[in-house]
Amino acid sequence: MPNMVQIQKDILNAQSETFFNHDCDDNVYNNNKENKQRQEQEQQENRNSSNSNSNQESERIQEQIITPSLSMMWPPAFYDDFITRFWMTYRHNYPPIRPSNYKTDIGWGCMLRSGQSLLANALLIHYLGRDWRRKGNEKDPHYLKIIQWFLDELSPRAPFSIHRIALLGKQLGKNIGEWFGPSTISQVILALVSDFPAADLSVYIATDGVVYRNAVKDAATGKRPRGEFSNTYQCRNQEAREIYDQYTPDKNKMDDENKENDFQSLLILVAIRLGIDQLHPTYYPALKACFELPWFVGIAGGRPNSSLYFLGMQGDDLIYMDPHFSRTALETKAMNAYDEESLETYHCTIPRKTHISQLDPSMLLGFYCRTEQEFNDFCDHITQLATVHTPIFTIENHAPEYDEDVRSENDFGIVSDDEIEEEEDTIL
Repeated sequence: MPNMVQIQKDILNAQSETFFNHDCDDNVYNNNKENKQRQEQEQQENRNSSNSNSNQESERIQEQIITPSLSMMWPPAFYDDFITRFWMTYRHNYPPIRPSNYKTDIGWGCMLRSGQSLLANALLIHYLGRDWRRKGNEKDPHYLKIIQWFLDELSPRAPFSIHRIALLGKQLGKNIGEWFGPSTISQVILALVSDFPAADLSVYIATDGVVYRNAVKDAATGKRPRGEFSNTYQCRNQEAREIYDQYTPDKNKMDDENKENDFQSLLILVAIRLGIDQLHPTYYPALKACFELPWFVGIAGGRPNSSLYFLGMQGDDLIYMDPHFSRTALETKAMNAYDEESLETYHCTIPRKTHISQLDPSMLLGFYCRTEQEFNDFCDHITQLATVHTPIFTIENHAPEYDEDVRSENDFGIVSDDEIEEEEDTIL
């Protein structure tokens, strides 16, 4: 299976490694005046919808060394691929996220949106394949179904909405309106997918920086619970739990098609920290190598309290989508009633890049394996990479045995978001 917006792999067969810098002919995409105007309109919309929180957000973003690649010429094959990928951004004017009055996630929802982007693109590969392109296929039922699942509303048809993400975060101790870190969003994605069996997907979170083969296969074959907070985490807000459960499918009515022992397609999430206050250079080669793997879905991360979604690579630069643009939430109506302009708000038209050194050391990596054989191949490749690069995570056959009363993220070695904040406070 080919990789998710794997920029080099898609085009290296036809062009050199420096294809981003070569003299492009008339067929190569040129970021022209129309696209510049589109970007200016997006920025103006974001400014107009901002409140005091978003003003602080904008100031922080401007301080980053992240520059739009407006003058670059992109090869058509890459560009068609890029604009097919889902781009989840801030939204405003959606129904309040109960029990709060938040009608926008401007200023606090960037990691939630980056996590949505990672999950949405894993689902895009799962249902439509790596080679599918949006151009000319905008009414594909699978494509429309994925967008529907991420609509900004609290309803059964939107199982991966910002509302449900925020409510799960509140169950984990995060207030609605509070920024998530990689650990929290990974746990939330696990629960969201587990609570929606129609997605036909399993999720596994690597612990201790290790992917355990037996634990992955248990998760993919239904031999252990996937995402039940009541089984693993203490619910810290019962009200949020009750609101969330009102729109969660009855687990007793799950489809029996995914019988135990059948290996279900799998999203592997690796929440890691590769350095203290900055990404350590020794991890650059292994991290860049991930973008060349056919199973890689991308990275949710970026800068402290300012997350981006990274999905490609050019040399030492990482290509990303920025969630810090706000759009009006789509009105509630049938999916086939949305026009093309509305659907386009879920896609990015301007690739941006930043040097790998600017990446925050705390991040969430995603890998998608369709079959058990693909998972085995993934493990073999990661093991091989560890022989030539400093590994960012490893593969082991068996997870260590833990007592039943030792089942928290700290005991499993996952670096929690609170621990990360404490480390940063100590450094400062």
